[in-house]
Amino acid sequence: AATKGLIMAGGGIHGSNSTYMNAVYPDVQGTATSWGNLPGGTGLDNTEGSGIGNSTICIVAGGRDNNVYVVKGNYMSMETAGNGTNFGNLATAAMWMACAGNETVGIYYSGWRGAYNNFSQKYTFASAGTAVYWGNPYSTMYNGAGASDSTHGLFVGGWGATTIALYTFSTNSTATSFGTTPQYDGNWQGAGAASNQVRAVYAGGHTSATNGWQYNTIATTGNSQAFGDGVNAFGDGWLQAAGSMERAVAGGGTLQNGNA
Repeated sequence: AATKGLIMAGGGIHGSNSTYMNAVYPDVQGTATSWGNLPGGTGLDNTEGSGIGNSTICIVAGGRDNNVYVVKGNYMSMETAGNGTNFGNLATAAMWMACAGNETVGIYYSGWRGAYNNFSQKYTFASAGTAVYWGNPYSTMYNGAGASDSTHGLFVGGWGATTIALYTFSTNSTATSFGTTPQYDGNWQGAGAASNQVRAVYAGGHTSATNGWQYNTIATTGNSQAFGDGVNAFGDGWLQAAGSMERAVAGGGTLQNGNA
């Protein structure tokens, strides 16, 4: 089957919140397809939440529902279209977390809960239940992006961060510095990231109004490098991205005058 990514949990900037999920196939050019809906209702709305998955399921957790930070985590199958169902709560409610993972675990990094969230949280994909605390960010940030190989996660951008942080999935410890990106402060807030087992690539970001991509080689610490340009400037950021072994795609987000 073709490699698949899910784009979901949008809204809150230029329109009403959305519970729709869409499937994209990085190796197959074409329009995204409907994949189902996230649960709605008070305390269940994962708008502005964060998601990561393996080859079997995806978990989207946290978010903001009527200015209340959401603790719920919901999952959906990566194999069969359908609606999201409860997986288990975050250890602490938060929104705008960056995510990265492997086939076993997903890490939800930093974020915002009325202040910077100074810890990370971990779900184990094979076991529904409450997330556990899993170390501390190298530097707090919100609305960044995550990418990974099977061993390490990279967390880049976001408001309040100027570094790329490195996590080792098997180790409950503080993240370490990996490098930096060329834009600072808010310019990589809302970036989208995707990866394979060799490279992580990043696109867009708030106020950058750029169509440029950056990349890192995951096995080698260092600053990000220019990777090329997209077709369109990403403008105001808030992208989502997905990748296969060969391609990365970025979609959604907002422009200065409306949704992208």
